[in-house]
Amino acid sequence: MEITDYWTGEEWISVEVITKNTGILQEASIDTQYGFKDLVLINPESKEINQVIKKGSNTVFFTYDSSLTERQKNWSQIKSFFLKKQINVQQHEGEICLLSIPLNFNQNDISELLNSCPVSCVQITQESSIDDYDGDDDDDDGLFHLN
Repeated sequence: MEITDYWTGEEWISVEVITKNTGILQEASIDTQYGFKDLVLINPESKEINQVIKKGSNTVFFTYDSSLTERQKNWSQIKSFFLKKQINVQQHEGEICLLSIPLNFNQNDISELLNSCPVSCVQITQESSIDDYDGDDDDDDGLFHLN
């Protein structure tokens, strides 16, 4: 099968073309509506993904602490850990990663998985991103936390 890049509206991602207008995503996207192994409707003329037909996974964002000299070593350990568990992981930017979680995982399963990684990992949630962006110094009564 042919693998080519298609536009999600946010980024270009690899798609294995199955038929003229369908394909399977070969990587996760920063646009969380698209996940690794999703079956999608594609437009071959415009090279755009039109919609998800069937979900293959959910995308979870996480980060890990690392010094510049240890970044590659830590990333290698993270990648090896998740590959052994047969879970797709991608490095996005710096220490930010995308994890393709099976559809039946709940939040406790995700937390346990990240906690069992040999490198300390913290899930990035929308709430934690909003809290970080807030900029106020009155976090004593904050509602949002890193998971």
